[in-house]
Amino acid sequence: MVLSNKSRSPEFLACGKGLTPPIPGGLRPGLIFFNDEGTENGGLVFMGGKDSIGNYNATGHLSFDQYNQNQVIYLQYSDTNGSQNTGLHIDDWQNSPDFWDWRTAYKKAQKLPEGKEKEALLKKLIEPKAGHRSNAG
Repeated sequence: MVLSNKSRSPEFLACGKGLTPPIPGGLRPGLIFFNDEGTENGGLVFMGGKDSIGNYNATGHLSFDQYNQNQVIYLQYSDTNGSQNTGLHIDDWQNSPDFWDWRTAYKKAQKLPEGKEKEALLKKLIEPKAGHRSNAG
């Protein structure tokens, strides 16, 4: 596990290797959990603050990840200028593809121009594959 402030927070790791270029200023302050293979598998993070015009956001998040997948159980509080979302969340992720590969494809699809092609690709990425549990998207 790693305990760090935001600026020293590690990048996303899978099998001990970085999956994203380091983000200037870091990702998230808190306690990040890693499995025996050096893959992130949950964490306890807290963030919050105001911008220059007084808008604020705040987050408290405790999560546990499925093996080589995204979080499946998390307790979260988030607040953006009074719009709050809190609760215990349980997500049902597929076993395949690995979350890291799915996430890369999903982020590429999000960058496409708005339209039917983008909608179809995002829908395809979110729909469960035959023989696999559903994907929380």
